[in-house]
Amino acid sequence: MDQRGRTTRIVAAVVVAAIVLTLLYAAVANF
Repeated sequence: MDQRGRTTRIVAAVVVAAIVLTLLYAAVANF
């Protein structure tokens, strides 16, 4: 249960990081 919860949290963090990096890259590319 704890292992699964931690894995889900890690996956969520990776997804959020990827989205943020994509948005930052798009913002920089627009400038």
